[in-house]
Amino acid sequence: MFEGPEWSNTPVSNTDSVNNKEKTIIEEKKQIFLSYSHQDTQMKDKIITHLNALKYHGINCWIDDNIRLGEKWNNKIEVAINKSQVFILLVSKKFLSSDFIRDRELPEIKKRKNTLIIPVLLNDCSWDLIECIEERQMIPKNAIPLSSINEHEYDKIFGGLVKRVSDHYKNDF
Repeated sequence: MFEGPEWSNTPVSNTDSVNNKEKTIIEEKKQIFLSYSHQDTQMKDKIITHLNALKYHGINCWIDDNIRLGEKWNNKIEVAINKSQVFILLVSKKFLSSDFIRDRELPEIKKRKNTLIIPVLLNDCSWDLIECIEERQMIPKNAIPLSSINEHEYDKIFGGLVKRVSDHYKNDF
């Protein structure tokens, strides 16, 4: 005779299943896609440190470091773009010179509807030649690149970025 916990004969409610599906859909929408050049990894790491605070609100930041060995990276990036509602673009000379970013990522990001795209200007570059960047308010304001700002100001700027993303998810969904 089995002497373990009693198993209930009560059927599982369909509403539990529906609520779990709705929760999954909502959680999938709470994803940030961070687009950057690998040559700007130091700045990416600084921004990620600030964005990690959003994890406690169910908002995850997707970066290509999430791709595991052996996985098809092109497919993983495409899926991540399609799941994301917020896109943070770390705009630099290296970012703009990346064929993959310009030819694959940016066109896919631009196709997405009801999204928030936030360009973060890292250094002086020809960002105004890229339509989906030049038409948006960027960080820092007035197109002043981070490279010309005192590093002590980064926390304030990145804190504002985190707040904007948090507000987007509070207000827009």
